[in-house]
Amino acid sequence: MKKILYFILIISLNSFSQTVKIDTLHLYKSEQNTSPLDKLIYPIFKTGNKKIDSLINFDLKNKYTYNEAPNSSISKTLKQWIGDQIGYINFNITYNRNNIISFNIETEGCAAYCTYWKSYFNYNTKTGKPIKIDSILKLNNFKQQILDKKNEQFENEIKQLKELLNKKDIDKNEYDWVYEYLNKCKSDEELEDFSLNENYIEFIETCSLPNAIKNMTPAIELKYKYNDIREYLNFELSTKVENYYNHSNHLEIVNIDNESIKIDLMISNEKCAMPNYEGILTKSKENIYEGFVYSDKGEIFESKHHLKIIKNNETIQVSSNDSYEKWQLGAFCRIEGKYKKN
Repeated sequence: MKKILYFILIISLNSFSQTVKIDTLHLYKSEQNTSPLDKLIYPIFKTGNKKIDSLINFDLKNKYTYNEAPNSSISKTLKQWIGDQIGYINFNITYNRNNIISFNIETEGCAAYCTYWKSYFNYNTKTGKPIKIDSILKLNNFKQQILDKKNEQFENEIKQLKELLNKKDIDKNEYDWVYEYLNKCKSDEELEDFSLNENYIEFIETCSLPNAIKNMTPAIELKYKYNDIREYLNFELSTKVENYYNHSNHLEIVNIDNESIKIDLMISNEKCAMPNYEGILTKSKENIYEGFVYSDKGEIFESKHHLKIIKNNETIQVSSNDSYEKWQLGAFCRIEGKYKKN
């Protein structure tokens, strides 16, 4: 088997309280692998805290590989787990705010036949611990609504199944076989897998049917917009983020109201790497906002800096009344200039 190749690509994803980076680990499948797909990329999370990184990455590695080698390194475990059968791995980040990272990993493995599946994961990027649905939702007050919606959809699937039998599109044996699986899935009231997305939460209903009847797999959709279930949420929602970049500096903007914006500035250019600066700027003129941003650098002091931005469609102009010396604190940190919208 070819050796695993390491870090190729970095994706920056930001929330107001923390910047999370994902190192994309590129892997190669065995030449004996029969999968027609050839992408093998796996996420390595970096929060800026090595302890948190270790907690997330090792827990993910063990969950994803079903504890293939719980005490081995990530690269060694994945190499062993991929073997001659896993031919496709890809991941999608669906939510990254409020100290929460939500994502899924797609996988295909081929033995006698190829099987595709998707695994869902949610972590607290402050603690490094997996997130359970109870910490996201007041589930006791909302669970029955979810189950009612799920049951309604399964009943509809069963109704369609009976119509196929009546039309003789399937025989009685196939009907009984599918019916048994649908009823079993319907009666399962566990809500373990979920995915956080930009505007909604989705509960994942995985009703796995044998390969011979996999084409009868039910399509169950359990999506709820955050705005519709605010009373049940255990975390504070934030408005959609606008992202702007200047070299490697990254500025996020959220509209609070017509007169103010909340920003998060990550300064990380070639000669400087500073903690994030957060603050609220107030509109002084049309498309011009001004105020102060702060960065907590520990117990010694909290820095405060003036910031001004001028918004102009797909770009913003950033400036400050503070000197470079005040911003840099021992490094050469440029914050001024034009930032382009991503």
